[in-house]
Amino acid sequence: MPPPTVPKIAKPSKESDDDAGIFQTRPVASPTPKQPATVAQVNETPPETPAENDEQAVRRLTSSDERRDSILNNTPAIFEYRPNPNEKEEHRLHEFHFLGRQAFEEHGDKVEAMAEKHGVDPDLMHAILYMENARGHKFIGNEIADRVSLSDSQMPMNINPTLWGALVGKDDLLDVDDNIEAATILVKRISERLKNPTPRAIGSVWNHIGRETPNNLGLVVDRVYAEKPWLYDGLTYPPLPIDTENRRRSRHGIPRK
Repeated sequence: MPPPTVPKIAKPSKESDDDAGIFQTRPVASPTPKQPATVAQVNETPPETPAENDEQAVRRLTSSDERRDSILNNTPAIFEYRPNPNEKEEHRLHEFHFLGRQAFEEHGDKVEAMAEKHGVDPDLMHAILYMENARGHKFIGNEIADRVSLSDSQMPMNINPTLWGALVGKDDLLDVDDNIEAATILVKRISERLKNPTPRAIGSVWNHIGRETPNNLGLVVDRVYAEKPWLYDGLTYPPLPIDTENRRRSRHGIPRK
């Protein structure tokens, strides 16, 4: 007589330590047959995400307010700008080389240090410093106006603290270091938002943040950047004949060359 058949009992399995050592039985699940991929599943691809530097994904800005907001918050943007190679510089009678040179002598080292800190061409910052002081001066009136808050912009970089003081977290830019650093950050961010950041384009937008074409100040920055007159220690630029230079030096009590 054959032995009786003993029914199989599911082997208990031990759960994790969280179960306090209690043994439980687990039902054995039958495997689910793998479904073939449908055509829709095979062809489905995730949507393309545009790269951060893709021009199609970056806003193109023309208004002054939007551009200022982009610079202050350092958000990506493209500043529309159309070059005009036929634009001619208008010369002004009250461009005084010695004032530009004096500003370079007083602040050139700080300008260079800030340019290096923020990755900006130091000659571009020297050109703006020179231009703003040779042309944007009111002689002693500049300092007085700055101190009593009568001027919209403050020297030595002639930058507007109401518009750009937030770049360095300040309400005014009377401190020379703050003044130069705010100007350097502003120039850097303008450069980053122009497709072709030439001195002419940067100088034009520096002068008016909503500018889309060259203006006269941009042309001056372009010329000064190329000529580097701040390196010339004469009274005037372009240099005068040596005898004329010496007569002017004698008149102003400056040692003759």
